[in-house]
Amino acid sequence: MQKKLLVLLALPLATGGCGEKSSKNSGTVDLPVFDRLGLLKEISSTVIAPRYEGFTDQSKAMKQATDAFCTNLAGGANWASAVTPVQAEWKKSMALWQEVEAWQFGPLTDEEGTLRYDIYTWPVVNACAVDRQLASTAASPALSSNDSTKGLSAMEYLLFDNDSLHACKDTVTETQGWNEKPEATRQDLRCAYLKLLASDLVTQAESLQKKWNDGTQGYHFQLIAEGSDSELQSRINVISDSLFYLDATVKDKKLGAPLGLNDACRTGVCPDLVEHAFSKESLTAVHRNILGFQAAFDAGFDDYLKAAGGDDLADRLKADLDQASQSAEALAAQNSLSGFLANLDQAACAATTAEDRKSEICALYQDIKAITDELKTEFVSILKLSTPAQSSGDND
Repeated sequence: MQKKLLVLLALPLATGGCGEKSSKNSGTVDLPVFDRLGLLKEISSTVIAPRYEGFTDQSKAMKQATDAFCTNLAGGANWASAVTPVQAEWKKSMALWQEVEAWQFGPLTDEEGTLRYDIYTWPVVNACAVDRQLASTAASPALSSNDSTKGLSAMEYLLFDNDSLHACKDTVTETQGWNEKPEATRQDLRCAYLKLLASDLVTQAESLQKKWNDGTQGYHFQLIAEGSDSELQSRINVISDSLFYLDATVKDKKLGAPLGLNDACRTGVCPDLVEHAFSKESLTAVHRNILGFQAAFDAGFDDYLKAAGGDDLADRLKADLDQASQSAEALAAQNSLSGFLANLDQAACAATTAEDRKSEICALYQDIKAITDELKTEFVSILKLSTPAQSSGDND
């Protein structure tokens, strides 16, 4: 599969480069006086490292739960009741990963995002590809190099699918005859494949953690190396650019497209564009994305703004982030995004603003838009940072 990055940064941090040209060149400018190296150290040690470590630990817990589930299933347990603990561990793993998604750079964008896609492929999700791989290797379960058949997305499909029937068209050769197998056989085969997926996820999580910091080398050491103000500013710009995930992906793809608020959807609403269609965790994902952004902002960007004379913006961004986080968390507790779409008043949605909340789910979109509008304008201007090209001038 041709990799398509959701976020923009692919070059090593040591170069201070971005994965695509920015709309403005930070170049030689008078930079605000600030402890830039301290900000970089804080983000690495309190934001990135603990989340990579936490995700690795959680992936191991999910592997243990998966192994136990398959043992119980082989012993005659009912799939629907026995799978619940694994689903719970998957949700914990996915929640942690969604915070990581909020700032992708370094090892997650190397080699066209290979490692990121080995862990999580959305918006590329293909249930049929999973079934084809599963069915074609039924005699000896094996993983494929096809990203669509691996990682958290493939596990979600197999864990939360309502039945063990394949999702392919009847003309697909590999899955012909699959639905005629006894249900117990299909479930056993799916469980064997789940064990492979869970084991591979641990491998990928450990690889990510080591690439960040294996104790002697890794991106952590590149990020916190001594350098001139200009060099340190370039590294900060790499992180700043990655935060635009909140704009291009969370606002536009995760909410705007399904809600019919941008050109990606031309049919009113588009439930087929919802993330986590099987697990219904779409709004929890948005909430965790916001928390990931918030963690990076609170690790020093707020203080940098204040040092540069942006006290008012720092306070507004904090308030706007709190509002968006609280709104996403409350909505996730009420319903899934698919559930909200099924009963959406499109006229009320179109008329909704962050202040006039005629539709709460559409107001969440506006809450995030308030943050990203500030990010694209005052934030980068005050801190003398460049803006990723795809977000430049786009306040829609």
